[in-house]
Amino acid sequence: MRKRFFVLVVPLLASCASAPVGSPTKYALERGAKAASLPEVRESTEELRFGLLCSGYFCSEKYQLSGKGLIPIVGGFYPDKPNTVKLFSKKRPYKHLIWLKSFSDPQDSDVIVKFNLERFERVIKAEVVSVYSRRPLYEAQCKGCGPKGIGAAVYDAFKPGTQLYQAVVAEREAHLKRLEAQAGLSREDVEAIAKAVSGAQAQKKEEAPSVSSDVDKPQYSAAENPDNFALVIGIQRYSDLPEAQFAERDAEAVKEHLLALGFPRRNIILLTGEKAGRAGIEKYLERWLPRNLSENSRLFFYFSGHGAPDAKSGEAYLVPWDGDPNFLETTGYSIKRLYQMLGTLKAKEVIVAMDACFSGAGGRSVLAKGVRPLVTKIESLAPEGGNILSFSASAASEISGTVEDQGHGAFTYYFLKGLSGAAQDPSGRVTVKALYDYLLPKVQDEARRQNRDQTPQLMPASLGEMAGLILR
Repeated sequence: MRKRFFVLVVPLLASCASAPVGSPTKYALERGAKAASLPEVRESTEELRFGLLCSGYFCSEKYQLSGKGLIPIVGGFYPDKPNTVKLFSKKRPYKHLIWLKSFSDPQDSDVIVKFNLERFERVIKAEVVSVYSRRPLYEAQCKGCGPKGIGAAVYDAFKPGTQLYQAVVAEREAHLKRLEAQAGLSREDVEAIAKAVSGAQAQKKEEAPSVSSDVDKPQYSAAENPDNFALVIGIQRYSDLPEAQFAERDAEAVKEHLLALGFPRRNIILLTGEKAGRAGIEKYLERWLPRNLSENSRLFFYFSGHGAPDAKSGEAYLVPWDGDPNFLETTGYSIKRLYQMLGTLKAKEVIVAMDACFSGAGGRSVLAKGVRPLVTKIESLAPEGGNILSFSASAASEISGTVEDQGHGAFTYYFLKGLSGAAQDPSGRVTVKALYDYLLPKVQDEARRQNRDQTPQLMPASLGEMAGLILR
């Protein structure tokens, strides 16, 4: 058996037989030296609080940070849902880690750990940033070590008594002193106020009314078909763009209906938030799908979020989580490229549904700054390949809207409503043509009530035999 060898990639700080996987940054060394020289700064009895941001394939799993690395948790919590948990046994000094949704929301952390855990990338990286100064304290990367190796490196770097631990404690102490001076309150008062505010915010969030819809949970089921695959994308909150309202709820509801239609859970990829960046979309569209589909496969591709037109060519683009309308060629994913990619797959049938618009005129559409709205070329939205049919939310010059009381995009709501049975033909089946015939007037009526136009599209226009394709 051929042996496999792994190589660590490390900063050039020392020459030794066993090199560290990572090391403090120059800023951290300076802060640590300063902290060590200040006798009045006592060592805090509280453990450091880690805020974790995780991007990449492995973040879809459940992990905890410990002395043994990032360890999968059975029946625990998900990285995209903030939780505070006790992570370590009695022998471990650190107890608190907080899953974060964004870098701008530290949630009572002392440091933020940013992991990049890509399955297909050979180098795994970690960066630790101080919440108080927003300066990097520690950087680590390794090649072939996996999530456990990089997690253990971060854990060992911030043990009590280490230079990095002292640096963070010093910054925490200085921060609390500044708050005391500004407010004229004691530390106990400051901490009590902070705790009360945090509790009030959590209670307010819990009391916020949740939107529910009659299409969220399908009332039908079909036998599982191992040849069915789906890629479902929903982007509501973008890194630097306005929100696409209800987009994540759309994607989650679509996933539930796909499960009811017999798509195996293991064959459905759901991308939301940071996971729906351009790299994530490319990875699953251009690498995962080609490796898994067969000639007997039915593929369902769904996107809910912003679309955008290129200001020069008028070509339509899907906007990933990290997309920029000013640089669509490098940060967006073009519809033309989407259909070209889908056309190369071995699938027997490819069904596309997009709750986005591409006019740049508002709704689920964005435009580069300083550019007037531009109608995209309808040809750019047409699928290529005889086995692909596409449902889209609106015509090229229109915007797509939502149904507020249902908490969904108008297109997605009536699409799922039709699948649920409202679009059944006399034989009790839901075909492509029957679904579109139901969907079109319902979305048009909803848009008119909101004093706008929205006309869902079904392409290609001449469906032929695909018009009778049974969806349910």
